Amino acid sequence: MSPLTLSRSAPARRRSRRKRLPWTLATADGCDVAGCAAFLDRLNAMPRAAWLEIGRRVLALSPAGARARGAAVAALDALVVGRRLAVTAWLVRDAVETAFHLARGAPSCPRPGDRWRAPVGASAGASVGPPTDRPLLRAAYDAARITALAHLARPWLSREQYVALLAPFVAVSAGAASD
Repeated sequence: MSPLTLSRSAPARRRSRRKRLPWTLATADGCDVAGCAAFLDRLNAMPRAAWLEIGRRVLALSPAGARARGAAVAALDALVVGRRLAVTAWLVRDAVETAFHLARGAPSCPRPGDRWRAPVGASAGASVGPPTDRPLLRAAYDAARITALAHLARPWLSREQYVALLAPFVAVSAGAASD
């Protein structure tokens, strides 16, 4: 093998290892990686209308539902910290933000000159569309981020916590299945 071949394959091996490493760590720790990955795949396929419906459901939670969800979110945050899943959680949140960004109607590929700059209005709460959609999209984004982490931490959540965290997406999925 020539030195040129070796120098090309070593970076490729490092890139491949970097891609696998966080999921490998999460799997070794007992996380439900398959459930989280399946949820992220569903997010990538969700149209903007589904994101808006999820936002409506989150904002329409009853006071009791909001309290249950808040307690479940606190338990989830404690699990992420306690089980040292911060890096994996960051990667999951990044995948959610990517799906959200594409569903908002933002361009999927930046122009070559904008490669290292975020597009105008690229924060999680900004949207392409009417300003009335912004609170709905922000609520949906937060719910997606929390739900993805709930899938990841499923082995350590109680049934009640898990159901409370997944509620906005279960309701939308059930509604879509009955149509």
